[in-house]
Amino acid sequence: MPQQRPGTPQDSPAHDETDPNRQVIDEFRASGGTVGGRFAGLPLLLLTTVGTRSGRRRTVPVTYVADGERYVVAAEARR
Repeated sequence: MPQQRPGTPQDSPAHDETDPNRQVIDEFRASGGTVGGRFAGLPLLLLTTVGTRSGRRRTVPVTYVADGERYVVAAEARR
């Protein structure tokens, strides 16, 4: 497992054993931004948000595409 990066919160899913994205997040950080598996060959970024009520940081891998001078980010909702 990669070492803890400065500023990476412990409560991030990258450190949550039950999060299905953990392997992708850890691989992305360890490799400097490339991964295999379902994200292989796709542009990928890690999006970190902070819960309004909980204050908990959550990090998820998302894909994106350029749309002129903008970027469109795509993610899957988990319920």
